[in-house]
Amino acid sequence: MYGYSPVDIFRLAEDFFVSLNMTALPLDFWQGSILEEPVDRMVLCQPSAWDFCNRRDYRDGANPAFHEAIGEAIGLSVGTPRHLQALGLVQASVDDTAVDINFLYSMALEKVAFLPFAYIMDKWRYDVFKGEIGRDQYTCHWWRLSEQYQGIKPPVLRSEIDFDPGAKYHIPANIPYLR
Repeated sequence: MYGYSPVDIFRLAEDFFVSLNMTALPLDFWQGSILEEPVDRMVLCQPSAWDFCNRRDYRDGANPAFHEAIGEAIGLSVGTPRHLQALGLVQASVDDTAVDINFLYSMALEKVAFLPFAYIMDKWRYDVFKGEIGRDQYTCHWWRLSEQYQGIKPPVLRSEIDFDPGAKYHIPANIPYLR
């Protein structure tokens, strides 16, 4: 982001949540979090929430779908052209019908077009867990579902050696997606 350091971005997010009457981040967060990927080692940069095991900061909820819903609602509200302009990230006027239409079209491409992919990811997982799909059919079944629900085929010939479903983090990490 233009002129924002990673700490600035986290502070901006914290200010937003505090404006919703939530508690400011504790000192432990600022001292124990990695806000930028270190240059001296690889780290997993998948966003997640963890119990800090300090008996003060517990970051796990009753239902993972709740986290997703709140995150999506907040993402939609802070990603609007008007909010981005208020932060100085968009210079042009956003009081324009074309801007509104483009923003809504972008949201549709991001959210609605993604639904079939999210569905096949969990459909594939459930078929595997139910024992309907064996190891010798993992990639074939993935592409069968992709063609059926998304209308896409692999760009090159694939085989069971490829394990294409594992390219999405949620598959090998065993994280349900449709939540």
